[in-house]
Amino acid sequence: MGYEKNVPPKNIESYISEARYCYAFERYNAVYSLCRTILDVSIKYLYCIKEMKDIEYIAKKKFSICDLIKKLCENFEDIKDEIISENSSKD
Repeated sequence: MGYEKNVPPKNIESYISEARYCYAFERYNAVYSLCRTILDVSIKYLYCIKEMKDIEYIAKKKFSICDLIKKLCENFEDIKDEIISENSSKD
């Protein structure tokens, strides 16, 4: 099962909501853990969208988060101007 472009990963909204709740009640260790989970899920989501892979591919290859970030950042210079122009046209 892969991810659909422009559709957030399952449970991400509930993780964010729970992190806010924990922060409000000063449960900072829980906030830290939830933020780590949110980043982990988001990075895997972005990688799957970029490479058109499914989540099982990442699990089989046993990519670390650092590896995925590096792979996501490859060719960033090539697409940076395109991203900036898309964002400025939305304003």
